[in-house]
Amino acid sequence: MTAPDRQRLLTLLEASRALGAGAGLAETLARTLDTAVRLTAADRGVLVLLNKATGAFDVREVRGADAEPLAGLAHEAAHGGESRANGSVMATPLRGRAGVIGAVAVDRTAPFAADDLISFEIFANQAAIAVDANLAKSEFVSTVTHELRLPMTSIKGYTDLLRGGMVGPVSDMQKQLLDTVRNNVDWMNGLISDLSDISKLDAGRLKLDIGPVDVAETIHAAVSAQR
Repeated sequence: MTAPDRQRLLTLLEASRALGAGAGLAETLARTLDTAVRLTAADRGVLVLLNKATGAFDVREVRGADAEPLAGLAHEAAHGGESRANGSVMATPLRGRAGVIGAVAVDRTAPFAADDLISFEIFANQAAIAVDANLAKSEFVSTVTHELRLPMTSIKGYTDLLRGGMVGPVSDMQKQLLDTVRNNVDWMNGLISDLSDISKLDAGRLKLDIGPVDVAETIHAAVSAQR
């Protein structure tokens, strides 16, 4: 085994360990492109990922100056489902359980050899497993939070109707019990929102609303939530 072959094998093993380290989707995508660039000694790289809402492949990671033109080659590999190689440029699809979920494209000054494409495809198969697992996790959390919100909304609505006397007189004791139900529903909704935020943070899609905060009010709300 030649020195370049040994180095290529070591890089593949390192990539396998890194991708299996339990990172979230955003971190997995970043590691995938970083490793692809290092594995192929590339100057630039682009990773596109399937957006199930639109059916398009969105550019999610870019490395190197003027790498955007590579997106076209990545899209070709993703839509065609086959690797593309032409001199100093190559791209390969990321295949998930249900089909192509993305693609990675790289380029450099020196032309790529046939062995480079083989190593690139082996790595892409490893990366696709990690990316697909993260996508499945995000979809599961999204489904769970949606299904939990529906009954919580109904419980809250009917509790408010009962509390307001819409179906008959309500005693003070009954009002206290209904208030307890409503407070617990609000608490559950908070947990569901937190779960959704964690999923978005994991996928790199969480948008932060940065602005002034009333510290006293925030502390009071946190303490009240624990009562």
